[in-house]
Amino acid sequence: MDFSSFLTILQTIVVLIIVIVLANISLKLINKNYQINGRVIKVIEKTPISNTSSLALVKVMDTYYLMSFSEKENAILKELDKDRVDEILLDSLDENKFTSIKDKLEGYMEKRGKSD
Repeated sequence: MDFSSFLTILQTIVVLIIVIVLANISLKLINKNYQINGRVIKVIEKTPISNTSSLALVKVMDTYYLMSFSEKENAILKELDKDRVDEILLDSLDENKFTSIKDKLEGYMEKRGKSD
């Protein structure tokens, strides 16, 4: 094997390593942009209704859903207004406000039910 063949093989290996490193960095950057705190789907709050069913406030990307979970079926009951849910969540974190997010969401759902 002559010197030029050796250089060609060495160049190929170096380029391959560079491509792998760049692909790895690109995938990490893309993954970081699509995930919020390392998760795309978050269960914000879950409330049991019975032994086999519950209601949950779920955030998928930037959209909130009221969902029901049971042994037989999981269903989206309603898509919630993002700004209103964000406001409720921020209010629940305010100083010494210990009212339940569930109570606020129930009030919100009652108001929405009257306007629908």
